[in-house]
Amino acid sequence: MSNFLIGILFGIFTMISFGIQDFLMAKISRQIGSFRTSLWFVLLSFVVFIILALFLFTDSGINPFMIVLLIATGFVSVTAILSFTKGLEIGNISIIATIGNTWGAVTALLGFLILGQRISSFQILDICIIIIGTVLVSLNLKDIFKLNPNKIHVGLKYAFIAAITFGLYFFLLSFLTKALGWFDTAFLVTIPIILFLLLYGTLTGNKLRVKKSRMPLLFLIGLLSIVGLLSYNLGVTYNYTDIVAPVSSASPLVTIILASLFLKERLTNSQKIGVFLILIGLVLLSV
Repeated sequence: MSNFLIGILFGIFTMISFGIQDFLMAKISRQIGSFRTSLWFVLLSFVVFIILALFLFTDSGINPFMIVLLIATGFVSVTAILSFTKGLEIGNISIIATIGNTWGAVTALLGFLILGQRISSFQILDICIIIIGTVLVSLNLKDIFKLNPNKIHVGLKYAFIAAITFGLYFFLLSFLTKALGWFDTAFLVTIPIILFLLLYGTLTGNKLRVKKSRMPLLFLIGLLSIVGLLSYNLGVTYNYTDIVAPVSSASPLVTIILASLFLKERLTNSQKIGVFLILIGLVLLSV
């Protein structure tokens, strides 16, 4: 199997992991809130990271510049998480989720402009198909048509901030991975993310404690986060960021399918078209 296909395969692993993670987070965040959900799944994932670090951590390439870049990446990640959850809290879920999940296009654009990665016209077409499919899968037109026109814009600024910062976050991960390696990057960037989340929780007076009965599900979400993050980092070591990022950001495909299977939520016609386009894009990108 070529490095190109291996990179796409890891991108698909990321897509599946983040898709399941988002589905489970939507469930538990309604019970304990989005902030505590985010904080605790990151904390629990870090415990697993510490165990894995005993075997996989290489401590290579770390210097003052990389430390500053890791801190900046952690800050960008927390900004993305908080912006996205704030947008979902006050705005229309369909609109906010659609805009927020275009981060793959932002990451791909940064890879093209800054890293100078060049892909073929056919691959660009495939990526566009995947991005359009992701937008259609996330977008529930029925909800939007029912929405008061004066409220459509509510939360949009948070959605755009989330798309840009998530895109920048995954671009920085690609850059760090090339310097520090796939595991060291995932492990080290989690530290500032935890610190910034704790700082935010302290400054805003958010409750930190959760019931023990919630821990197993939070731990599972943390494991999925680890798989998704490591898969992404491995993907960009084998393939261009321009390609891996859009594939990874198609995670709403998995979330929507799970919602239709377990929550009996019916797919709209536009969402069905989106599912079809994502699958077609993935197949074409792999041939």
